Amino acid sequence: MSSPTRRSDGFGAALVAPLALGSLLNPINSSMIATALELICHAFDASVSKTVWLIAALYVTSAVAQPTMGKLADRWGARRVFLGGLVLVLIGGIAGALAPTLDALVGVRIVLGIGTSAAYPSAMRVLRTHARRVGKETPRSVLCVLSLAALSSTAIGPTLGGLLTGAAGWRAIFLVNVPLAAVGIVLCLLLVEPDDADEADEKAASLDVLGIALFAGAVVVTMFLTMDMKNGPRWSLVPVAGALLVVLVVHSRRRAVAHPFLDLRMLVANKALSATYLRFGVTCVLSYVVLYGFAQWMEASLGYTPTEAGVATLPLSIAS
Repeated sequence: MSSPTRRSDGFGAALVAPLALGSLLNPINSSMIATALELICHAFDASVSKTVWLIAALYVTSAVAQPTMGKLADRWGARRVFLGGLVLVLIGGIAGALAPTLDALVGVRIVLGIGTSAAYPSAMRVLRTHARRVGKETPRSVLCVLSLAALSSTAIGPTLGGLLTGAAGWRAIFLVNVPLAAVGIVLCLLLVEPDDADEADEKAASLDVLGIALFAGAVVVTMFLTMDMKNGPRWSLVPVAGALLVVLVVHSRRRAVAHPFLDLRMLVANKALSATYLRFGVTCVLSYVVLYGFAQWMEASLGYTPTEAGVATLPLSIAS
């Protein structure tokens, strides 16, 4: 396996660095907030059930935005979408540092979810385009670098969040996005090849807007149904969630929809892939439930500072 630092085919550090930097922004933002939630609760005099939306907002947005950004990268060009995402991250970082209310902060997390979701699918598109230009396959070492950037940033996110929160307050976990995004923008402008307009048009794919809306609606309604269980489930939302899911399934299986957002036909035909997605999803849910709960429990019940909680969660993060 060749090192990605020096390569004659152009798959070197100059190309990989901005792509790796962009790819770590989504996972690090998803986990970095774990050790700041307790202070955010106190800052806005909010309950834990309300601050859960800070977590959910980014996850729901990312679930919708990542495949959508992949389609947009095919249509508009990967470099443009990558840069647009970084600009949103920069704006979100500034807005998060200034957010006056919890609702505004949830809005910032949605912006960050959209911006950070642009990086990975755009990076993969950049690599495919470059591979086509040089007539070679993307080296596995390069793909490993992108995967490692995402996995390692997820693991260190709570610790980094704890250190930033302990040193400069919880708003620092938003503000840190500003220099990261700024560096990514500069590196992308200098090192990533401009988009080929003809190639972008050639690979344009239609967006399943209805599928996106149905999927997002079903997820959000289900979250409203299961949150704040102290007062009991909101049973009135069960038929709403069920109806959205049924319509989504029917819509996704229609032959008239060439590129459904949720490609059920492909998932049914590829049972091994479906099983892999299911295992990955369950693992992520369990890992993050433990991760967020453990950090908040240490701060709220044991009196740990965010820095101490962040350091204490590092072994758990790595194991997860």
